[in-house]
Amino acid sequence: MNLKPQAISFTAPADWSVSKHTVPLVATAESGLVVAFTSSTPAVCTVSGSTATLVAPGSCTILADQAGNTTWDAAEQVSQTFTVGAPTPAPTAVTATGGVSSLAVSWTAPGDLTGVTGYTAYANPGPATCSTSSAAVTSCVMGGTAGVTYTVTVVANNALGDSAAAGPSNQATPTAPAVPATPPDTDLTLTTDKGLISTAAPGQDIVVIGTGFMAYSTATIVVYSTPIELGTVVTDGQGNFSKPVRVPPDLAVGAHQLVAAGVGPNGQPHSLKMAITVRAAGGGLAVTGAPIAAMLQLGLATVFGGGVLLFASRSRRRRLA
Repeated sequence: MNLKPQAISFTAPADWSVSKHTVPLVATAESGLVVAFTSSTPAVCTVSGSTATLVAPGSCTILADQAGNTTWDAAEQVSQTFTVGAPTPAPTAVTATGGVSSLAVSWTAPGDLTGVTGYTAYANPGPATCSTSSAAVTSCVMGGTAGVTYTVTVVANNALGDSAAAGPSNQATPTAPAVPATPPDTDLTLTTDKGLISTAAPGQDIVVIGTGFMAYSTATIVVYSTPIELGTVVTDGQGNFSKPVRVPPDLAVGAHQLVAAGVGPNGQPHSLKMAITVRAAGGGLAVTGAPIAAMLQLGLATVFGGGVLLFASRSRRRRLA
């Protein structure tokens, strides 16, 4: 019985550093049968299934085989060799400092910056991170939940494989945004799940929506004139939040400011504000001057019309008498 011949197509892996840890292996056989991989340089790299694990610097040679079956003949072995470089050096001396809704992180660059494109810092507990895009920049700021104690690790980024994690840092705890005596000066608008609102009743539940804060940071929601804290919220990965709050039942009727305060992506103060008028409990929506004038005009017209009808009715009765 003549078996069909087959060949293997084996994609050459790129060069990596040991820091890459694992590399996928990609090969196909004309038969469609599974290709088997082995390493002929186990001191540099090993193989499990279709993944090569990088062990030490040197030349890694991977062999690809397909043994065939009752229809296909065994394929000719194909090999690929790539270079495994030294591991990317890690930074050192990671330090974290708790700030308002944030963590300031700094570190010392590794002695060898070859291939280093920047750094990434990771908070523990997560998921907050921050990063730089230059090997010369050795600090960054990330969001933090007020009252939570964190440590931070940092890796050096390299296209051939990131370094091992440096750290952990010392423990650091962010604080909540302070509540100032007066509303912050901002043109940025706070909104709700119902859009912009202008009135509310004492004891009413409102879902406020804020944007533009630092990711995973704490924001404080306050109602003025006399500041009353309504709650705090931790922003999501885009720096946004949606938070139910309740208008205080004893809040005075009149004009107030609803404020969300925290920090922006640069770590600087960030606030949103919305003006609301608190109406009396059970009262209707506030009505402005123009609607009141319209209602007065309608009332006068109704009274005048009723008078005309009454006069006409009396005149008709006199003629019939």
